[in-house]
Amino acid sequence: MNGIVLQSRIMKKFTADSSRFIGFYLLFISMISCTPKQQEPIVVECINGSIVDTDAPLLNPTQLQIDGDILWISDFGANPMITATSIKTGKIAANILYKGRGPFEGMPPVNILIENDKIYFHSRGNATLFCGNKSDILTGKTKLPSDKLALDRAIDRCLPLGDSLLLASGAFKEGRFAWIDPDHPETATYTGNYPDFWEEEKSYNNIVKSRFHQSQFFRNLQSDRIAIVGTYTLTLMDSTSERATLAKEILLHDYQYDYSDSGRFRYSKKRTGTVNGVKGATANDRHIYILFDSGTDNDSRHPLIWVFDWEGNHRRTIDAGKELHSIGVDEQDEYLYAVEQTEEKTCIIRLPLR
Repeated sequence: MNGIVLQSRIMKKFTADSSRFIGFYLLFISMISCTPKQQEPIVVECINGSIVDTDAPLLNPTQLQIDGDILWISDFGANPMITATSIKTGKIAANILYKGRGPFEGMPPVNILIENDKIYFHSRGNATLFCGNKSDILTGKTKLPSDKLALDRAIDRCLPLGDSLLLASGAFKEGRFAWIDPDHPETATYTGNYPDFWEEEKSYNNIVKSRFHQSQFFRNLQSDRIAIVGTYTLTLMDSTSERATLAKEILLHDYQYDYSDSGRFRYSKKRTGTVNGVKGATANDRHIYILFDSGTDNDSRHPLIWVFDWEGNHRRTIDAGKELHSIGVDEQDEYLYAVEQTEEKTCIIRLPLR
């Protein structure tokens, strides 16, 4: 795997009190160490992509979400920030979410989450989760999401689990994740530990760790397994309406970082020589795709796409030979879509997976 070692840790169960949720009992498991294992080398596959024709303005696209024949694009620089375009024709089907702080306006970046007929837009800039009916937006019945929920500004990412529960990551003192009842956000329960794959990290508090371990959530609707992709880690968790079990933690690459607190700004920054890590991720019910940049500050290279199954096994490594920044995959596992961004152009390419 291009000289990169994958390590995994098995988890041991513990019970966490979550009585603040009515009828919700949370079971989590904590981490114990095991001997890291070197996986068998996997041949890097070179796959050429073709440019996707789209009328969508591409200024600084940060997320691609594929849903049937629709390509949803979240663009940091565009206004509106969300564009739905037809994969077949390239024509724009809908524009939504203008920049602003008024009713049903948002601030970038915006994360897109789709679950059956619902579509969610998490505007991290103004800490708001918008929810709307996907077909109503695409057919023009509405140009605004039907509902919105104000979130705590400490939340960085969230994943709706039905109508009554959110899984969130962010700068929480109390734990790695928050379980939030949207109707009673004040009853949030915090739980889970950061991976601590780096020995020096064990002395850091959760706020320091949260500013380094940024997470992206993906859900397998067939198995209710959740993938949590950090900059250097992949976490797999099983979830039901009553409990969650942390199943596996995978180290994608060794890391080291420093924390800075000037009084006005607090941030965690990787140390010089540490690889750049995850640049993007996507998933369907078959595989998890991670766009990984093994370059460093002094060693620039284009990223590779690492493919995992939902048991955490590394299955493929794909080299598109291009500078990719965001990726999205269709549910049939036929095509991977990616943003190619250079000084000369920004475009979306399609990579065949079969």
